[in-house]
Amino acid sequence: MASQLARRIGAAGVIAGFSAIALIANPALGSATVTGSSTVTTGTTTVTVALHNIATTEAMNHCEAQIFPFDAAVYDKTTRVDEIKYAGFTGGEATGTSIELPAGTYAVITQCKEGASTNPYVKLGEPAKVVLTGTPTTTPGGGSADFGLGDLLGLLGFDS
Repeated sequence: MASQLARRIGAAGVIAGFSAIALIANPALGSATVTGSSTVTTGTTTVTVALHNIATTEAMNHCEAQIFPFDAAVYDKTTRVDEIKYAGFTGGEATGTSIELPAGTYAVITQCKEGASTNPYVKLGEPAKVVLTGTPTTTPGGGSADFGLGDLLGLLGFDS
C-alpha cells in the first residue's frame, strides 16, 4: 500500500516537473500576456474605443474593437456591424472610432492578440453596452467603398 502511494506521488511529481519545464520553455502556455484596458465612449451615431497601457511579452499581433447589436443571438462575424482596427499598433495608447451607426443598443468587445495568429484573443474587460440615439448622415453600406483584400475575404466569409 505504501509503495503504491509512493509511486503515485512520484508520478505526480514527474508530471508537475514536465509542466514546469514547458512553462519555462514557452511562458505563453501559462497565461495570456496581453495587459491593459479600454474605455468606450459614444457620440450620437459613433462609438469610440480608447486603448490604455496595452503591453505584451511577445510582439503585438493586433487589437480590435468589434461592435454588435446588443440583442444578437451570438457575437461573431455574422452579426458584427463594424470593427475598429488599430493599424500599426504595437502597444501603449490608441483610439479608434466606428462608422456612423443607426440609433440602437450595441455591444462593444475590445480584444488584443500577441504573437502568432494562432494565439487566442485576450478580451480587455467585459463587453460594453452602449446606446446610440442619432441618425447617420450617410447610409451604412451605401455608396462606393474602397475594399482591400482582407475586406473582400471577410465578405466571402473568410477571416482576414
